[in-house]
Amino acid sequence: MLIQIGRLRSLQVLTTSVIGKGSGSTIEELGKLPNLHGNLIISGLENVVNRKNALIANIKGKKHLESLSLKWIGYANDSQVAKYVLDNLQPCSSLKHLEIDGYCRTRFPSWLENHCFHMIAISLHDCEYCMEIFCILLPFFQPIQS
Repeated sequence: MLIQIGRLRSLQVLTTSVIGKGSGSTIEELGKLPNLHGNLIISGLENVVNRKNALIANIKGKKHLESLSLKWIGYANDSQVAKYVLDNLQPCSSLKHLEIDGYCRTRFPSWLENHCFHMIAISLHDCEYCMEIFCILLPFFQPIQS
């Protein structure tokens, strides 16, 4: 992601945001982009070192997003921070598709179990430590019609 992309406050399409280390792009920049539409991939979440920064991104306030992909590419130095980052990246309830990749905790956030979501698809990749995947996905299964 471009450094200081948050200056483009009217931006509607940003397909990929790569969170950098140190002086690179930050997740807080997304908080300045309230009008994002369509699909958004946020990768490099292992570089978020402060859980409040994920809250500032205000993913829940982006009501026009249809698909969200959250990716930890490398090793998260602190799995507790990863937990708080995902907790604070709760999307809007109108989101249709969610992908979580490389999450290193044993539990997903409680918002994922919320039945207010209208998701059509949830994809989980490399979430090898999570013990409760079935409980989360169960509400999203559709009954089979014979």
